[in-house]
Amino acid sequence: MAAGRDVYTAECAKCHGEDGEGGTGPLVIGGGRRIASYGDTDRLYDYVSRTMPFDDAGSLTEDQYWAVIAYLLDANELLPVEVVLGPDTDTITLER
Repeated sequence: MAAGRDVYTAECAKCHGEDGEGGTGPLVIGGGRRIASYGDTDRLYDYVSRTMPFDDAGSLTEDQYWAVIAYLLDANELLPVEVVLGPDTDTITLER
């Protein structure tokens, strides 16, 4: 998760807060698992990779997007322990 934390700090924290608490962007860690509202990892990836970072949407690599999503899912206790999230991982349903 260290790679995802690094991407988050560099690319996401400016809007979503250092600890995902929100700012100009909504909170992404905590808050009743708001991130689970995307339903599954494929939908979450699709949204994030098309719209984030807000000021330069689509600018990260596929690996960076998956790393930051894995970090956020882990921080929200939504990523099964044995899963290494990436483009070849089976879709994971996000339970609220």
